[in-house]
Amino acid sequence: MTREKHAFSDKKIIILVNEDTQSEAEFLVMALQQCGNVTTVGSHTAGSDGNVIYWKFPGGITSTLSGIGILYPDNTITQRIGIKIDHLIESTIKDYQRKKDAILDFVNFKGK
Repeated sequence: MTREKHAFSDKKIIILVNEDTQSEAEFLVMALQQCGNVTTVGSHTAGSDGNVIYWKFPGGITSTLSGIGILYPDNTITQRIGIKIDHLIESTIKDYQRKKDAILDFVNFKGK
């Protein structure tokens, strides 16, 4: 299988993710990861990709759930787990107290 050459295909791409990365954003990161020149850095994502189905129950109760599974090409699941991360960076309480962004600090350090 050959891939078309894109304008960014010879550039290094770093994608930053965290627990706020969810749904369509996770799916987009998964697609970009297939380019080969992408490094994903951050903390675990929400694992909430896929479509949404609404169930209505008696008494006016409504519930939602994902209706389809989202998988990587190698069949690795992402729902409830999150996307694959090349460099897992977990922020600590001290990071928050010092108003430090551990993910950005890692990228800035590695980029030098």
